[in-house]
Amino acid sequence: MLRSHLWRLLNSCYLSYDRAYRRWHKLEAVDDFLQVKKQYYEGQPQVFQDGTKVAPGDAILVLHFNNDFMAKLHQDPKQTSSRRVVWAFGKALIKSMEQLHDDLQKRYAEHEIKAITGVTWFKTHGEKVGFESHPLPPGWRRWLLHWHFRLLLLALFPQLQAHQNRQLIPHQFWLTPTQLRDTIEGKSSYVAQRLS
Repeated sequence: MLRSHLWRLLNSCYLSYDRAYRRWHKLEAVDDFLQVKKQYYEGQPQVFQDGTKVAPGDAILVLHFNNDFMAKLHQDPKQTSSRRVVWAFGKALIKSMEQLHDDLQKRYAEHEIKAITGVTWFKTHGEKVGFESHPLPPGWRRWLLHWHFRLLLLALFPQLQAHQNRQLIPHQFWLTPTQLRDTIEGKSSYVAQRLS
């Protein structure tokens, strides 16, 4: 009983912090699950598999998951197992990618956004959904994000914590607008097949 009360307190505190973070950084909603922020790239020049080049000063979109949406997965009695939670996460991501593709055509000038990026706690299956994914290099940011993701799992998905804690290596993922288009519209696209 005490453990349940402590978890609810942790869950409430984490979600309050997360809402404040999203307001402070003025994230824009793609849909209920995904949010973005336009930024200007500051890293080393990169070339992606489709030939897209990203250089310092280029406009990129940084993705953020809406943790309120994710918390509802835990509260849903149909999503009690870790397998069901992961499946629901993947389904929501695929729908969000379709909406993001649509938003790129409507919200931004043609070719304005050079790439889409974010950091996640699991190694994405990039070949299937278009992402290029690489572990963050060792350092303070990777260490901090590792513990942030541990707290996120404990606060939102305790049923995943024991299994995922052993695999919490923060990964930076990248997706170019061309890769996103091919993922959504391509005839052999993994996402297109799931959406049809």
